[in-house]
Amino acid sequence: MCVLLALCYYDVRDALRIQEDHPLANRMMLALEETAKQSCDNCVHMSIKERLNDALASINLSIQLFPIEAEFYLQRSIIYRKMKRFQLATDECLLVFDKIGHNQEHKLYEQVQKQFVLIYNECSLKCLQTGYYDDAIDLLNRALNYEKQSAELYINRGG
Repeated sequence: MCVLLALCYYDVRDALRIQEDHPLANRMMLALEETAKQSCDNCVHMSIKERLNDALASINLSIQLFPIEAEFYLQRSIIYRKMKRFQLATDECLLVFDKIGHNQEHKLYEQVQKQFVLIYNECSLKCLQTGYYDDAIDLLNRALNYEKQSAELYINRGG
């Protein structure tokens, strides 16, 4: 099913490249986009309720339905971070940067940088709890490269 959904998007996109005013293809693309956005909204609501596995399933559906939307990958990064899956959260942020062309003017650029700070901070706390002090300091230094005005980061690094 997942592969078919992704193929659906690309088939509709290809149809629109051939005939951009094709009525059925336009309706299908709009339906894919709207359904993906609704699924993303569901993800946010489930995430707030700490239903992280359900939230992840919802955002995965959004990405399958409309894989060009960079914001969905940022949302998936947030879910992975909340699940303490820091490497996956980082990978998703890197995907967002790729999707927005590393454009610092893009509306998501700052949000992705903030997400990196949160990932590095939370991962560093996990490192501190498990005795990996050097790794924790390295992560906090990375976070401070993005966010120099966060007292919490300095406290965590000094503590």
